[in-house]
Amino acid sequence: MIEESTAYSAQPALKHGAYSAMSLLPGEDPAAFLKLCADLVAEYNVAGPSERAIAVRLARVIWREQHLAIYGYAARARQRYSEIRTELVPRLQPSPTDIVIGNELDPEVVRKAEKAAEKKASEELGSAWGLIEMGDVLTFDHLNKELEIAERLSRQKERLLKQLMFARGVKSLSLSASTSASPPLITARA
Repeated sequence: MIEESTAYSAQPALKHGAYSAMSLLPGEDPAAFLKLCADLVAEYNVAGPSERAIAVRLARVIWREQHLAIYGYAARARQRYSEIRTELVPRLQPSPTDIVIGNELDPEVVRKAEKAAEKKASEELGSAWGLIEMGDVLTFDHLNKELEIAERLSRQKERLLKQLMFARGVKSLSLSASTSASPPLITARA
């Protein structure tokens, strides 16, 4: 059985902004992800923590593959937010119609415009606003980087598991050799 805390690590990440592209994203169903994990555990008859970790990683990759469209959706939402910001937030260089203090934009005007842009975007984009708040984490570039790191870690684990299996094999051979040793040919007389 996959523990919920292991499989659904996105909730704490959402609160702290430390999202992983391979974890659950806003709007994704944690129960559906847990079912996928449980199905994989059953399909491969998973036993032990190392097999469970592999099954959860496999579930995350399958899940992300099934939900790749969210990255395009997030890109379109970011584009729309950018358009709203351009429309509502004064440019860095003031134009004749902007309120200026000296030769710079009034910071309070810029702050209010930023808030207005966020409000308009969050109302217009609805649930997609949560994807924008994640920033660059929800981009194909970030996903690719994370997949590269996961692949490197996987290769390291694979090498270590091979070393472990080799060590176990050597122990097994030396153990079987010592237990099947022939009795001595010469026996001592009393």
